[in-house]
Amino acid sequence: MRRLAIAALLAAAAAACVGVTSADRLREALDVYNDGVRWGKLESAAPYVDAERQDEFRQLHRRERGDLEITNYELGEVVLDKDKTHATAHVTWTWHRRSEGIVRETVGEQQWERRGRQWIVAAEKRAARSSRALPRPT
Repeated sequence: MRRLAIAALLAAAAAACVGVTSADRLREALDVYNDGVRWGKLESAAPYVDAERQDEFRQLHRRERGDLEITNYELGEVVLDKDKTHATAHVTWTWHRRSEGIVRETVGEQQWERRGRQWIVAAEKRAARSSRALPRPT
């Protein structure tokens, strides 16, 4: 009876793992990364940045966060390529500088790459007509 219960548990665990798609992993990466940036949880966000740029990412965000408060972000359209190895995500950030108190929005585009099972934000840029004061994308 005990062996049957263990076998059933292992089968359920295996079935749960099979159901996770590349799109599911991308969505999780988008949420963890952007939530980490929003709340200043750089240790949560940094693993989604290319390893060679993680120190630069942390320094940039720590330097800018003193006066900057990000109050919200919204994920917009996310486009996954047909090979499911690259994606583009549109993000709108709502923020203000504590010294000014003027609420602003910045619309950005994030380029994501899948490396093995991990999604990495390869590049970020602001839309041309977007507010400037968010930390310069890496």
